[in-house]
Amino acid sequence: MNMPAVNVQAAEGSRTEDAAAQLVAHYRRMAEGLPGSAIEAIRQMRENAMAAFAEQGLPHRRVEEWKYTDLRRLMTEAYAPAASGAEVTKAQIDEALGEAARIEAIKLVFVNGHFNEDLSDIVDLPAGVEPMSLAKALYAPADWLLAALGKVNPQERDPVVLVNSGLATDGMVFPLPPGVSVDRPVHVIHVAVSPKPVSSAIRNVVVAGEGSEATLIESFVTIGDTEAQVNSVIELKVGPRAKIRHYKISSENQYTQHLSSAMIDLADKADYLAMDFAGGTSLARHQTFLKFNGDDARGHFYGVQLLSGRQHCDMTLVISHDAVGCESREHVKAVLADRAHGVFQAKVMVRPDAQKTDGRQMSQALLLSDEAEFDAKPELEIFADDVKCNHGATFGALDEDLMFYLRARGIPEEEARSLLIQAFIGEVIDHVEHDTLRETLMSRVADWLS
Repeated sequence: MNMPAVNVQAAEGSRTEDAAAQLVAHYRRMAEGLPGSAIEAIRQMRENAMAAFAEQGLPHRRVEEWKYTDLRRLMTEAYAPAASGAEVTKAQIDEALGEAARIEAIKLVFVNGHFNEDLSDIVDLPAGVEPMSLAKALYAPADWLLAALGKVNPQERDPVVLVNSGLATDGMVFPLPPGVSVDRPVHVIHVAVSPKPVSSAIRNVVVAGEGSEATLIESFVTIGDTEAQVNSVIELKVGPRAKIRHYKISSENQYTQHLSSAMIDLADKADYLAMDFAGGTSLARHQTFLKFNGDDARGHFYGVQLLSGRQHCDMTLVISHDAVGCESREHVKAVLADRAHGVFQAKVMVRPDAQKTDGRQMSQALLLSDEAEFDAKPELEIFADDVKCNHGATFGALDEDLMFYLRARGIPEEEARSLLIQAFIGEVIDHVEHDTLRETLMSRVADWLS
């Protein structure tokens, strides 16, 4: 896709026509029409974010947090943001979702970063449950939204988050009232469909009140051979004793570049569990920034990477223990074939007052090819003295003894390999508490192996 020359002036600095300059130029062209542009606080948030991004540009391998994912090299062009009104049918979306389409849920569908009410299912909601479009909410933003947007565990220097803050066109906003339990998952479905390369920026904001419970599912799909760049952010504030289950399924096509960020804030006794299931895209970076802001909170993260060809997937976590008696778990498993490249970075910081922290972290990779690569970078920074923290990383090929055991019992080689890989991944997927979703993910593993 050929982009017109852009001259980025003054605050943007003197920069050649690279993807960073194109992103800033996209913002300048769109700024007046973006949701919330009439609200001074929102407009200023966008301006500040894009000015900060323009100053630093896209990250590269000399930036420590991005040493394994050189975005400046990998993202050579910034596709134009999509307009609303793309044509897509429910049948096409269901086909792209596969078995995930049969999950009984409250559904909000976003096509190329814009809410589509006709394709969504937000009827028969429990009392007090009102997920809605961010673009609609920003016409007259509620106080809770202004207090949360851009302020939940903010990442003021992260370039991907900054771009999202500037360019976000829509997303889900969901205030979950105190004490309310939602029996159906809230399924946010992001669809990319276009005959030409297209980009989208989506911002979700969820505030879970004290003692509330909900399951959130985010699905990302592409229709046909669409070339897409997706930048998705969720801000999730989990109140005291609230319980949130958060599952993300990235199953776009091989022409997609997927950048996602989750900013999580946990209050006293909050219970948060997340899983990222990644496969399909040419380039992916899944970031999670989790902060323990209240005592005795629990935050668990699980990840799956299924990669082949020359796919690249980076799962990066930054966990900050700022309170007493909190528990964190991070466990990522990767299966890499051909020349695929998997990355897992996890930095856990235990602040001086965060006594009795219990933190554990593990990454495991199964390499199906001599050319596959997995980079693990576990980090612990501990400034308290009464803690239990550890980390580990393993990688290797399939266990030959187990293969021999299965083959000796008459199981064909390919079936034996499949059984061992499914068992390897299943240890992580077993943490999914929703039965249909758990079965869906195991089915996807089987499909990938076939």
